Amino acid sequence: MSKLSNCGIDCETCQASVVTKNNDLEGKKKLAKEWSKAYSANIKADDIHCDGCTAGTGRVIGHWHECEIRKCAQEKEKVSTCAECNTYPCDTLSKFLDQAPELKANLEKLRANK
Repeated sequence: MSKLSNCGIDCETCQASVVTKNNDLEGKKKLAKEWSKAYSANIKADDIHCDGCTAGTGRVIGHWHECEIRKCAQEKEKVSTCAECNTYPCDTLSKFLDQAPELKANLEKLRANK
């Protein structure tokens, strides 16, 4: 499995990470349009630049700054992924994973391999 974010996103296959890595302006435009529609938001291609939540480059998606899952993993629990947390799955993570079952599968695989 590739490098995972705290919540289980595979940074190697995440669309934002892929278009950033490839410096793909057309891909960023397409993704911005899709995400604007999906999340009822005004997302621009310039908003999509991400090397992954744990990369430490400063190039992260806008939600990174307010993500409660990331904050918890980094500040409270000091774990690299939620799969390592003693309170897995907490209410905050569970609500998020209800919308993204593929991420839950990533985290469950990590827990099984502990």
